[in-house]
Amino acid sequence: SAINVGKVNVDELPNKPRSSPGHGEIPVLFLGQIAVDREIQGRGIGSLLMQHVFQKVIVVSNVAGCNAVLLDVMSDGGSDSFSRRLDWYKKFGFESFQSKKSRMFLPLKQIKISQ
Repeated sequence: SAINVGKVNVDELPNKPRSSPGHGEIPVLFLGQIAVDREIQGRGIGSLLMQHVFQKVIVVSNVAGCNAVLLDVMSDGGSDSFSRRLDWYKKFGFESFQSKKSRMFLPLKQIKISQ
């Protein structure tokens, strides 16, 4: 996965972070996809990868001053695969944009690191 700094219009977010302005753009981190080979899916490796990503996100956000993490869920593999991916990200707290179901958002304040 890759983490990139970007910005998004606050009006597009499903839930605005408390510290965000009422309008305009806010700095965010864009997350590349978390992927695990099909042969080893279901063993918790994806969750471990997500925890690692969250640790890196916190470090980067402290330097870059970002408010949230965004990602785009891949839609290949049919609607069942897409729904499984959406549900997987939702269990970490991500929410879909109203205007684009495949784009998801998680405020940094909601990121929890398992110890």
